[in-house]
Amino acid sequence: MHKEYTDNNIYTFLKSSLIAHLEKLHSQLVRDRAFICIRSDRAAQCYEKKIDKGIDIDEAYQDALCILFHNLQFSKSAILKDIYLKKYGAEDEEHLYCLMEQCESIFQKYDLTDDFKEKPEYMELYSDLEEEVSSI
Repeated sequence: MHKEYTDNNIYTFLKSSLIAHLEKLHSQLVRDRAFICIRSDRAAQCYEKKIDKGIDIDEAYQDALCILFHNLQFSKSAILKDIYLKKYGAEDEEHLYCLMEQCESIFQKYDLTDDFKEKPEYMELYSDLEEEVSSI
């Protein structure tokens, strides 16, 4: 069980930032309250430790964001939404949810790190997903 962070200002700000990020890129995690609280706590604690050590506020904030968004920069749902919009010209959340399940075996072939979008394999994944979406 996690210990809730006591500085409500930074904790609330980081938690709100995380929720906004999840809503945009990882909608499947928006309702995972435990994940959100634990990740926000860790980021807020990082921030506090850096400030206590005399680290510059901007650097402490950037370090907290690294913890907050760790492994959340690349988004399966964002790439699928992009492909779906290009093919159909409109977004259908229910269809995208089903598509996400159908494409999971394709995603599992790749090491989807935060910097995956900059790797050459990204275009290979994109092509694999386009093919899958086109077959539907």
